[in-house]
Amino acid sequence: MCPNELQVGVAESDVGVIAPYRAQVKLVRESLRCGGHCGVEVNTVDQYQGRDISVVIISFVKLTKSSQSTVSRSY
Repeated sequence: MCPNELQVGVAESDVGVIAPYRAQVKLVRESLRCGGHCGVEVNTVDQYQGRDISVVIISFVKLTKSSQSTVSRSY
């Protein structure tokens, strides 16, 4: 979460991150918690099914031959 988003009055509880893979969700959650943003909800597409959230951030990964078994840390 960048400081500009917090400055415009968006509460962390109003922000959700959608990621297609569970390993990616885990990595994004850990990264946000380490940055002090525990209120941001991170889930897979299926877990957000039928729910409303004010701000949605979509996280994607790029699969390369060398990273097929792991989730890339560059997001």
